[in-house]
Amino acid sequence: MRVPSWVARFEDNLAALLLGVLLAAMCWQVLTRYAFGAPSDWTEEASRYLYVYVVFLGTSAGISSRSHVSIAYFTDMLPVNQLPELNSFSCDAVTPGVATGVLMEIFTFRHSKPGSKVRV
Repeated sequence: MRVPSWVARFEDNLAALLLGVLLAAMCWQVLTRYAFGAPSDWTEEASRYLYVYVVFLGTSAGISSRSHVSIAYFTDMLPVNQLPELNSFSCDAVTPGVATGVLMEIFTFRHSKPGSKVRV
């Protein structure tokens, strides 16, 4: 399913705007910490959330424009008619595997903390 071009442009512009806001918040944090000796409380949390949004919007923009870094050594060896099957297989096989690995890490980390009283 293709995303309309105006949606892709909106994502690109929103990611750029949020990156600018992130830069301004981090500069304000540095200024208040070192120049005034009293860092702003809100800038750290705002920077975290802005960073997450910038990463996901930037990833989406990179995927829609096919500009992500890729290693084409093996895919260049395949015949052109097999590339759609490879893309479908990689999405169908790799995504659940990565999701399972992330969930296993989350639950392992949660249970391995000493003194943790969290019950699952």
